[in-house]
Amino acid sequence: MSVGLILFVAHPARAAATTVPATVQDKNVVQDERYGFKFKAPKDWARIPLKLEEQWQVAKLLSDRSYFHTEPNGGWTSEHKPVSVLIAFVTEKVREEAKLRKQKDEKGEDRYVILITNPYKDYLDYMKRTYSGGGWFVSDEKKANVEGVDVTQYEIKVEKLTNDGPKRVICWVFHTPEVDFAFHWEVLESALPKVKDTINDTLKSSG
Repeated sequence: MSVGLILFVAHPARAAATTVPATVQDKNVVQDERYGFKFKAPKDWARIPLKLEEQWQVAKLLSDRSYFHTEPNGGWTSEHKPVSVLIAFVTEKVREEAKLRKQKDEKGEDRYVILITNPYKDYLDYMKRTYSGGGWFVSDEKKANVEGVDVTQYEIKVEKLTNDGPKRVICWVFHTPEVDFAFHWEVLESALPKVKDTINDTLKSSG
């Protein structure tokens, strides 16, 4: 069952604004107008336009640099570019509030309840269903607090059935009262030392 991301719009004229994707401001700062979440994107990484059915995502980034993995014992060499996606998961509190607000405002004309479909319940559900053939497991999980926001920090190994080599996933899930934001990064295992500082710098700029 799909999980809804509910947005409240005070005036009909503002309804179109909810479909506006994250925008780039000065110095590579990306700020999403729907949720207020912002971060400083890595220099030279490309923004991937979101499809209409991907509005449950906030932003998607692709590295400008390729990395390579060669299978042992004379196997093939494959290419992979690190990719990042910022995903929004609505909390149960907001879903319940939306139900009450919708019932209350059914007769009104000054408020809309807009539902954006998210096919995943939370971040681990996203991993289970997106990496179902990848043999992944959580190798490290920590709890932290970043500028007053509780954050769950995951490091995940994806080792089996991968098309282009073993991968490492780094993800910080920022927990807010209304929405959990999962900042997910996928990179080749062998390339992680080269891009880890870039990932950490971007994650630390988020919120």
